[in-house]
Parts: sequence; structure tokens; C-alpha cells
Amino acid sequence: MKYEKYNKGKNDLFSGIVLGGFAIAYLIGAAMIKIPKMLSASLLNASSVPKLWGVLLLILGIVLIVRGLHVMKAEKAAGNAPEKKTASDAAKGFWADNRAVVEMFVVLLVYIALIQPVGFLISTFLFLFAEFNILTYKEDRKLGFSVVFALVCAVGIYAMFKYGFKMPLPQGILKGIF
Repeated sequence: MKYEKYNKGKNDLFSGIVLGGFAIAYLIGAAMIKIPKMLSASLLNASSVPKLWGVLLLILGIVLIVRGLHVMKAEKAAGNAPEKKTASDAAKGFWADNRAVVEMFVVLLVYIALIQPVGFLISTFLFLFAEFNILTYKEDRKLGFSVVFALVCAVGIYAMFKYGFKMPLPQGILKGIF
């Protein structure tokens, strides 16, 4: 139990650093959004909401970092810090503790890379299907359900944006079909 709490501090620290890095990249992207001159003086424009989300993500990342450091410091002061490990043991432990998180980030990066060339529908379907399988215990996985649910979600989101909001999404290889 003591090791788990110390490990939670390390996980919070790692998650906070990753979230903070993502938030900074997100804020840089939000700052690059081109705003028409007639809207540039307005408080609310195309970059307002992304900037707000970026700031909130950065604050949450900082909170995770501070909480992780606080938990680790408290556990170390109480003498509950885990014993030293070799580098290979630490790598195995990291992979065992964070495998799903690493897999989710890899899938997210692949999704981002595929959304323009492949299109929203196919890349979102693949993303959701992969995430369902990463986040579900092996014994609880139902591939048929994952396929149907990912397909319904991808098509539903696409239809909502294209027909409801009248906002085009990347069509990729399906250009001209939808």
C-alpha cells in the first residue's frame, strides 16, 4: 500500500509533465489561428476557446505536478519511499504501470497524422476502436460491440458536424463519396 501511494505521486508527476507539454503545444497552435481583421479587436474570436482550453489544461498539468511532488515528498519523509531499483527494473516497472497511457498517446499521434490524408470518418473509427481495446480488460473485450460502437460514434459525429453545424471535416480518401 505504501509503495502504491508513492507510485501514485510518480504517476501524477509524469502525467502532469505530459499534460503540461501538450497544453503548451496546444496554446502555441491556438496562437497561430488566423483571425480576420474585423474580429481581431473582439474579445471572443476563433482562438478564444482554444486558448481558454489550453490555459485550463496547463493549470491542470501544474496541479498534477505539484500534487505528485507533494505525495512523493510526504511518503519519502515518512520513510515509505520504495527501495532503489536497477535501470532495467525501473524500465520494466514503468512499462507495466504506464503501458495503456503510452499506447493511448501513440494511438492519438497516429490519429492526428491520419486525419487529413485518410479522412475524419476512417481515422476516427480506427482511433475509437483502438482506444476501446486499450481501455478494456482483455477478458471483457467484445470486438463486435467495439466495431459497431466506433462506427456509430464516428458517423454520428461526422453527420452532426457536416449537416448539423455545416462545418466540413477532412474527407481524405472518401472525398466525393460523402
